Amino acid sequence: MSVDQLLTIRLAQALGQAPDHNRSEGGPWIPNQLPIAERSAHHFSEDIRRFVRAYAGEIPRHAFVERLEACMAVGLFTVLPAVMEVTFAWVETGTVPEKDQQFPAELFVDASGGLDADLRSVAEASFADWMRRTERFHTALMAARLLDYLVRYDRELRRVSPNSRPSARPWLDRLGAVLHLRLPEAEPLHRDLERKAIELRERLETEHPEAAMMLEDERNEPNVVLRLAKSLTLLLGPSNTRSKLTELADAILLTNRVNRLGAKRDVYRKEATMGKAVREVARSVVFSDAVLDYLVHLHALPARQGSVHRPLSFKEFLDILRDRYGLCVHAAPAGLPVSHALLQRNQAILEARLRNLGLLLGVNDAESMKRLRPRFPIAER
Repeated sequence: MSVDQLLTIRLAQALGQAPDHNRSEGGPWIPNQLPIAERSAHHFSEDIRRFVRAYAGEIPRHAFVERLEACMAVGLFTVLPAVMEVTFAWVETGTVPEKDQQFPAELFVDASGGLDADLRSVAEASFADWMRRTERFHTALMAARLLDYLVRYDRELRRVSPNSRPSARPWLDRLGAVLHLRLPEAEPLHRDLERKAIELRERLETEHPEAAMMLEDERNEPNVVLRLAKSLTLLLGPSNTRSKLTELADAILLTNRVNRLGAKRDVYRKEATMGKAVREVARSVVFSDAVLDYLVHLHALPARQGSVHRPLSFKEFLDILRDRYGLCVHAAPAGLPVSHALLQRNQAILEARLRNLGLLLGVNDAESMKRLRPRFPIAER
């Protein structure tokens, strides 16, 4: 059975049904749409192609599928936060950052997999901080939808607007120019939205007072597009915003599965006012054995075609995890205070796990002498 057939079967098992057949409308081809998170998407594409070409015929099939799923988890979870960071930058500046200015969002990884309570707490705090930032993502998407509607149905702007395919960058830059009033045609659109916001506020004052207050809060948000986007996002409710994104993150991270990149557990905290225990779900990023095995085998591949693994030090491996994927083991993510002792403990635990898996060699404590060693050979080209 080929790899693509295996992936189809695993996808059907996850969905609970077979993938749908091609429909007649639009034809069988998938439209070519380039991602706005270019850097992370390029890395994901490169990683999966190199890994499959090098090891599809060398790693036993069952183990290979687990590592391929780990590959997809790492790649997709790098892309998801990167898309958010690009979107946040677009809202602030009105333009999509260039590829060399796109960087992955950083999250702390619990190398112990939840066995060390201190590391687990830091990893859960890091994930919770990222989830809080995602609240802005829903507002940004709503603002983009509003602007897309305004521009597509404005005669003057529609005539000179760029296509959104295959790259959405020019189109988003045009929407950003309207958002920040950089075009003369944008002012009438903003005035029209102001009138609609006033009308909507009057209708919401009785049943949805919080959403109505957002529409008139010019002090905290002077831009009417963003005020309206926040209000509409609030009206959607958490089940259509935060809950959907949480489900997506759990699916991407293979949460609590054998080859997982994410973990979650129930925690209880007492409310300050009522004193009642409230159940919450704490999530964190962790490394399963399959994820570690995949990452070591991938980054030990030579830069060019060859059948010999390249030398890969433990320190270089840690730097790759942080710089390429935003997965922080030996360094604290931006804005999250972590003690040096805790970082050293996290690094030591990861080192011990790699040794136990037979992926790390080193005769002494010198960092330069610690080398990663893949267990499977590279396929002959």
